[in-house]
Amino acid sequence: MNDGQNNNPPEITGEQPGDPTILGSLKQDEIARINYLRQQATGYTIRLGQLDRQRWELNQQIDQFEEAANSVLKEVGRRLGVPTGTLFQVDDDGTVRSLPSQQVPPTGGQES
Repeated sequence: MNDGQNNNPPEITGEQPGDPTILGSLKQDEIARINYLRQQATGYTIRLGQLDRQRWELNQQIDQFEEAANSVLKEVGRRLGVPTGTLFQVDDDGTVRSLPSQQVPPTGGQES
């Protein structure tokens, strides 16, 4: 018996009665994929934050090593009697060489 009323729920066709902003809904596999991708993105964002922190800590260690190396070079300059303001470099074999004042040492050099 049909009295003109439809007792079946409305089919999702892109509009929901009462809320014109609803366009439809996702399928379960789409929800799962989106949630997975969001989790992955969040995980990578967290990992980037951790890497930034590690990078900062490594840079701090590098700075400490450079300060320590400069301290050793200053001690060497004093021990060898290198006048203040004189540029010098240390070769890989440990030889200390003075440099002309215009020449900047490539690495391992120090201004005493």
